[in-house]
Amino acid sequence: MARQAPQPGDEIDLDAWLTEDGEDAAPPPRRGVTMRHPLMLLAVLGVAVFLFVESWPRTAYMIAEPIECGDISQRPHLRQSTPETLPELPTDGLCRLKGVSQSRGNLATGEPREDTEDPYEKNAGRKIYVKLFGDRVFAVLPADREVIGYRLRNEGLVGYEIDAVGRLFDPDAVEGYADTARTLRLKFSLGSDQPLRIFDATDDPADRWPYAIISVVLLLTALLAAFGLLRMVLGARRR
Repeated sequence: MARQAPQPGDEIDLDAWLTEDGEDAAPPPRRGVTMRHPLMLLAVLGVAVFLFVESWPRTAYMIAEPIECGDISQRPHLRQSTPETLPELPTDGLCRLKGVSQSRGNLATGEPREDTEDPYEKNAGRKIYVKLFGDRVFAVLPADREVIGYRLRNEGLVGYEIDAVGRLFDPDAVEGYADTARTLRLKFSLGSDQPLRIFDATDDPADRWPYAIISVVLLLTALLAAFGLLRMVLGARRR
């Protein structure tokens, strides 16, 4: 008669699991600690779902359709003539907009390289903030050859035209940008009660692929925990 496999929690009689030749037969593998405890599975499921919900907005940014934010330079005219057609500027989202730089002075992140005299290499990797004409919107531009070339030819970035897709957000509402908002207000003489928007043309949604991997791992973890709980429930009902 076939031997019955031990159930979880049963003591294994090693003598009963000897082969006819007297050699040891390996007992069936036992499941891991987590898979044998419903409370552990519930905890894993809860944590995975919570972290997935927290990370999903960053992942969703990769597949979101950009909002049409229009031409920033036309906003004063639209506000006066047809305010109902004035596009709402999101507080944080992917946006397609047009604009024209109105500021001769600008802010740049980081320090220029000192080991070269080439203006393009000197500014490589830096980002430049410019004020757009028409509203309190600041654009973040990459200090690439196009931007630096325009600044060299025109002794500034006044009149530089922007037509791009990027992240538009409220620096007062996004963590880590409070100092940036304060600096922009001081630089451009704006009141502390005046809302701002920053349009980051350097923010590429494809750069957020690590968040997509994290979301996939968390989703798989939640599904495995849910599957383990379902197996426990079905096994209890059969018994």
